[in-house]
Amino acid sequence: MPPYAYLQMQESLAVLYRLEPDPGLKDDLKTTMKFLSDRAKSKLPGALSQLKTRDLTAVAPDWREVGGLNGDYRVTWYAPRQCGELALVILLDEPNGSFDQKSAEILTEALSIPDYAKLTSCGIFHLIGAGEKAMRLGKL
Repeated sequence: MPPYAYLQMQESLAVLYRLEPDPGLKDDLKTTMKFLSDRAKSKLPGALSQLKTRDLTAVAPDWREVGGLNGDYRVTWYAPRQCGELALVILLDEPNGSFDQKSAEILTEALSIPDYAKLTSCGIFHLIGAGEKAMRLGKL
């Protein structure tokens, strides 16, 4: 499953967890949230490795000429987004406290990679969002 699918599911579960009055259902939600954050944790180091290999200053090709957001630039565009999405999945698992020191180290490193003055990818918003949420929660 792509990271955005984990993020969409975790966001929904986080809302349900906050609203659910039944302790049994709340425990089930917590278990599922932990499953998703564990999956995200297993993928986060690979996403960081991918981010390290991309030229984030590369300009996107004309989408009309290449048939959309395809090819090598898609990987470049998605690299920071993927790191941010996975970090957000882990951060949203507040009931289990899943965002640990290793997650914080990876997110910190991912945030330090882009040259924000030359970045061309809108995929950065998820990464910045994860950094902001982590700081707000006192995790960075």
